[in-house]
Amino acid sequence: MRAFARSSGQGAQAWVTVVTIAKRRLLCLSREHCVDCFSGNRAQRRHTLATTGAYAYVRHPQYVGFVLVMFGFLLQWPTLLTLAMFPVLVFMYTRLARTEEREALAEFGATYDHYAHDVPGFIPRLRDLLGGTTHRQA
Repeated sequence: MRAFARSSGQGAQAWVTVVTIAKRRLLCLSREHCVDCFSGNRAQRRHTLATTGAYAYVRHPQYVGFVLVMFGFLLQWPTLLTLAMFPVLVFMYTRLARTEEREALAEFGATYDHYAHDVPGFIPRLRDLLGGTTHRQA
């Protein structure tokens, strides 16, 4: 029994490491520099639309990171509570993201509509991650 616990713990730890690396990659995807990872904060202060850094690859990088962390918790501590809460939290954050998108569309109009058409909401396009074109602020 002890050997099983040790081996399953190591497997879960490996998955947590993979999820952590993936989360870091999503948070800092800028090919040129890693300076603009928090462009959302800067854009909020300037009252502009954040379209650079992680926001050039997905519209909701903060929620993607949070879901990856929750998935890591689910792998690390697979309890009934984490299993039950994971889909609930994913649903709630997806719903929150959609609400924020409606607000952004009302606030930024055609600029946000164009951005939403070019940039996926949650899962980055493989070609963008591998050096293809991304949405850049004009």
